[in-house]
Amino acid sequence: MSQDGRKVLVLGPLPPPIHGASLVTSAVADELLRRGAQLQVVTTASDRSGLAYHADRVLAHLRALALLISWRAFSDKRLYLSVAGGYGLAYQAVLIGLAVRLGFVVVLHHHSFAYINTPSHLARVIARSSLGDGCHVFLCDRMRNRFASTYELRARAIVVNNAAFVRPPLERRRQKATNRFILGHLSNLSVDKGSVSAIQVFHRLVAEGADVELHLAGPIQDAATLRAVNAAKGSHAERFRYYGPLSRDKVEGFLQNLDVFLFPSAYKNEAQPLVVLEALAQGVPTVTTDVGCLPEFPQGMCVTVPLESDVVAGFTACVRGLLTSNRLTRLPVMIPEEQKSTGRSASALWDEILGQHE
Repeated sequence: MSQDGRKVLVLGPLPPPIHGASLVTSAVADELLRRGAQLQVVTTASDRSGLAYHADRVLAHLRALALLISWRAFSDKRLYLSVAGGYGLAYQAVLIGLAVRLGFVVVLHHHSFAYINTPSHLARVIARSSLGDGCHVFLCDRMRNRFASTYELRARAIVVNNAAFVRPPLERRRQKATNRFILGHLSNLSVDKGSVSAIQVFHRLVAEGADVELHLAGPIQDAATLRAVNAAKGSHAERFRYYGPLSRDKVEGFLQNLDVFLFPSAYKNEAQPLVVLEALAQGVPTVTTDVGCLPEFPQGMCVTVPLESDVVAGFTACVRGLLTSNRLTRLPVMIPEEQKSTGRSASALWDEILGQHE
């Protein structure tokens, strides 16, 4: 249905770099365009570091500020904002306040647990906004409930699972080129994302005599991860494979070749990583830490290890259990309940942004 005259400003990260929030923002913008909204997109993403990174972010929010003011005379105007996890909340609190005063309906899409795990004054300011009859969008019940218990939530809140943005597999799983048990890890590789821990799990299993390989993919983000990758290449060249950064069209093939996906993340912003959902969509058993929304996944699909425990030992034990209990079969592609709820959640998001929820 066409939305002629309905103006929507989308403010959030777009690839590059590739991560969950940027992929979701891109998918939201594409769908709004498909539905006929008059769309303006301002990306907050930057692939630079240090002061240059913050300068890019400030300029993006100033561009958004100028657009808000230039649209003040329009009667039907909306702001969809991907909420930042750090200092970007300061810029966004100002933008949200101005948008509401100018008559915008504001939809805030949360992608971070940082200000839920550690309460923030800036997040409290955002929570107290009326959002002009807009709403907060959370990724799971745990995220919504913890945010509401931490802050005084004055606007409506809905839950939209990130599975709404994961496409079904395009093809059946291919035959593996090896009989070894293949462990996999894909992320923006760093200590915080658990990449070094995944390599340590691999080393422990090999030392125990397990017939395993580790396949690693993604851009390397820090020196400690680079050292760990090089060490694994040197000590287990036949069992360790580093693919480097993967384009989006290569992710499905990478995941299809795995027997278990490892995601030992300790990243402070971690909420509901798309890559975990993509692994589950391929039927790949997954072991994760209990961060963000991950504890809400059914244990038959996704085993969680407490972050406060010895994560490497816990992950090693989980994989060892899979190896020795003959539970190496593929899982079904999602569970039927998840598939049904994602469709409803996706529709709810478009309805909120385009004002059709009444």
